[in-house]
Amino acid sequence: MICSNCGKETADTSEKCPYCGNDLNGTQAAEATRADAKRFCAECGAPLREHLMYCTKCGLKIKRETGNANVQNGQTAAVQETVVQSVPTPNPQARTPQKTDGTKIGMREKGILAAVVCVIVIGIAVVAFWKVHSARQAQAVQETEDFGFFADLDDSELEPQPTEALPHEQPQEAQPVSTAPFRTDVAENLAERVENETPKQPEIIQLDSRYIRSIEATSELTDSTKSYQAGDALDGNRETCWCEGADGTGAGQRLVIEFTQPVHLTEVAFLNGYLKNETVYNNNGKIKSAELETEEGRFEVAFTDWQYQEIANDLYSDRFPFEEPVETQFLSVMILDAQEGAKYEDTCLTELAMWGYVEEAKQAENTAVDDATLYNNLRVQVADAYGSDCEYALYDMDHDGTVELIVSWGTCDADWTNTVYTVTGNGQLVEVGAFYGAVSLYAAENGDGIYSVYGHSGYQQVEWVTKKGDALSVETILSGEIEKDYENDSPILMVGIDEEIAKD
Repeated sequence: MICSNCGKETADTSEKCPYCGNDLNGTQAAEATRADAKRFCAECGAPLREHLMYCTKCGLKIKRETGNANVQNGQTAAVQETVVQSVPTPNPQARTPQKTDGTKIGMREKGILAAVVCVIVIGIAVVAFWKVHSARQAQAVQETEDFGFFADLDDSELEPQPTEALPHEQPQEAQPVSTAPFRTDVAENLAERVENETPKQPEIIQLDSRYIRSIEATSELTDSTKSYQAGDALDGNRETCWCEGADGTGAGQRLVIEFTQPVHLTEVAFLNGYLKNETVYNNNGKIKSAELETEEGRFEVAFTDWQYQEIANDLYSDRFPFEEPVETQFLSVMILDAQEGAKYEDTCLTELAMWGYVEEAKQAENTAVDDATLYNNLRVQVADAYGSDCEYALYDMDHDGTVELIVSWGTCDADWTNTVYTVTGNGQLVEVGAFYGAVSLYAAENGDGIYSVYGHSGYQQVEWVTKKGDALSVETILSGEIEKDYENDSPILMVGIDEEIAKD
């Protein structure tokens, strides 16, 4: 039978419903079973009312069929008559929630809606997880490549890379982008570092008067007209020369050059003989062989017997490079053998030159060579030749940044000479020219050159002396009897040759 309370089927002999405890008895139970069977939904088991077309619990349409009253298989007619069926609506979209005593949505629709929502949520979660997983995999691959890419860098050169925040995490502050260089930059930097660490080849320069403290000779020839001094071998002038003053051809006589600092000699060159002209060259002797002495040892050199025309236009007749640079602070040139000239047996040397380099640190310490040191050798020569009566001055005549040396000497007005020297761009000491008379010097009023002022017994002559390249120009601008000697506010100081040079 069917329980009238819960609608569950029970045994016909049961007095109480095993499901809800409802009282069941005899015929009343059977009738109740028949009546109750008509009032319960076959789909969900909810109680039904006769006048309703839809189940109030599941919302499905109810179709009623009249069953056969005949007894089949021993079942009662009441059971067979009442068959309650729930017929689903053909179009599911047309199914709408039905209002009952309380506004509720059917259980099936709720279940379907909940399932759809769950599917959507799960789909979103799967997509988000896949994105995060893919991003982390890509980052891991990139980090692996980066560590291999920068394997030769220090740890300090690698910046920590920013990580992507998970969806449930707060985004972190962006990290600075790594500034570590690419491998090509590292290679370039490494190459540049190696290049910088490679010792640079020293610059070979001519060791001119800036690097020479003194030059001396064991003997010098002096005749009725002039003295052939050791310094003449370094003045760059073919009109002068050093000539030894010993008897014979001069074997054993020497020149000794002292440098201002240790130098590395790479080459020594000579203009052998007296190259003033062809006659003078042929009449005087020249070196056949010599010994070069330095702090590192001695070197014997042989000279070529040149004809005048073969070397008349050459700076040097004989050059002797060292196999390896020789570090020394002096150079001695001693005549071993000499060839006497057609008229004289005295041996002459017109010019001597040296090349090498100075260590960079030491060169920097001696870069600023003052003008007194620059012209020191010449000053010594003049003092030796003319004594303390001579004077000189330092003045930049053409304002080109190179100070000229003006040496003034003589015995009287008739032979008084003023000679101007300068230093070329490569440091060579050269004579520019001369003007004459025992004069006073003033800076020219227009700033170019100097005024040479001579006065005697009411007579005065003013000459304008200018330096034009490597030559002097002398122009007389005033000459005659005057009442007052010329002077201006810019005199050029002349000092004794044996006194300290005063700079203008």
